[in-house]
Amino acid sequence: MRVTKMTKKRVRTRNFRSTVTTFASLHRSRDFRIFFFAQVGSNIGTWMQITGLSWVVLDLTGSASKLGVVLAVETLPVLLLGPFAGTVIDRYDVRRLTVTTQTVLAVIVVALAALQLTGQLNYPTTLMLSFLFGVTLAIDSPARQTLLPELVDARDLSNAIAMNAVSLNGSSLLGPALGGLAVAWVGAAWCFVLNGLSFAAVAVALLAIPTDARRSSKGGAAPAAGPAAGIADAFRVVARTPVMRDALLMMALVGTFTYEFPVTLPLLARDSFEAGPTFYGLLFAAAGAGATVWGLRLAGQQDHDRETLANASVILGVFVLAGASVPHPVAEIAVFVLVGAASVRFMTLANAAVLENAPPQLRGRIMSFWYICFQGTTLVGAPAVGYVAAAMGARWALAVGGGAAICAGLLGRWSQQRERSGPRTLSV
Repeated sequence: MRVTKMTKKRVRTRNFRSTVTTFASLHRSRDFRIFFFAQVGSNIGTWMQITGLSWVVLDLTGSASKLGVVLAVETLPVLLLGPFAGTVIDRYDVRRLTVTTQTVLAVIVVALAALQLTGQLNYPTTLMLSFLFGVTLAIDSPARQTLLPELVDARDLSNAIAMNAVSLNGSSLLGPALGGLAVAWVGAAWCFVLNGLSFAAVAVALLAIPTDARRSSKGGAAPAAGPAAGIADAFRVVARTPVMRDALLMMALVGTFTYEFPVTLPLLARDSFEAGPTFYGLLFAAAGAGATVWGLRLAGQQDHDRETLANASVILGVFVLAGASVPHPVAEIAVFVLVGAASVRFMTLANAAVLENAPPQLRGRIMSFWYICFQGTTLVGAPAVGYVAAAMGARWALAVGGGAAICAGLLGRWSQQRERSGPRTLSV
């Protein structure tokens, strides 16, 4: 009996320690805890908006290519303004800057909802509002990434990155499903309304974080050099740091062709499975379930082996190719659970490789490079994938994304082998 009781006690202790390790950044940092839960709500709202906007554009135009153009217009400012936005982030208080951008995003989304509710929304207006949304996101998204090292201790940064990925990917467990239901039951406008409220909630949460939260981690004021010189400095650091360089290159390829699910999945649901927004939401929810479970597993690890990044990209590509070929809707949902798990693994490893190695005084600029590779590449990828879908079908468009992820992984493996066979390059 004593042995049994002691064994149970040890199991409970081990499970408690595992739980504490998984949620270490949330447990030890009040500031990150506030930010994280606000982000969860905002990410759910964003997925609802993506779902609603995809169906609105398809209803307005009936064109997959025009849906791709809307997504591309939203990301055009990321390519045009991204590096300069990073310079702004490095020069000013990130928390106050993010409060401002979240407020502006809320205003834009509420305007979109008002036009949809009154029946005044048309395709040109959607393009204009999407562009303004993208201008604001060009500053907001890398700023929120840059906030992480200022909200947690260095020992918890890897954990915070993984939890942030869980928030981003795991929110798709509810967001698209709620978005699909909202579109079917009450209309897409309410997806926009709820997302506007979620942006406002993030702004309020950031105001609750003290202004002195690890501000000194940037190592003083940004250098007085002009924006172009500052961007060149950040580019040189990335080029001389193999782990950051390879992660950004792989993310650029995957971001361009693989992560165009808002283009491919509505068409896959409508054309390949003859289903509506509810099934589209279920596919995203399945991916979110896989991302949540695997993301929590990554958060519980003390260290992330970055050498597995290339393998993670290949695995992601294999599962996406499987999703492009599965004929049955139930099997498709099961495959997208695996796609979600593989996606969060790849994204967490790549994000950690960049954020943990970025010098504090250049963090905003380098994370703007990350956001360009992650989101800005949609400017090229969305129209290209939309064109493939229109010409050859949604399955072929999805297959292109799977092939791109495999190629990215092979590129990463080649770079690692080349580095090992030649002179070692010191990270800066």
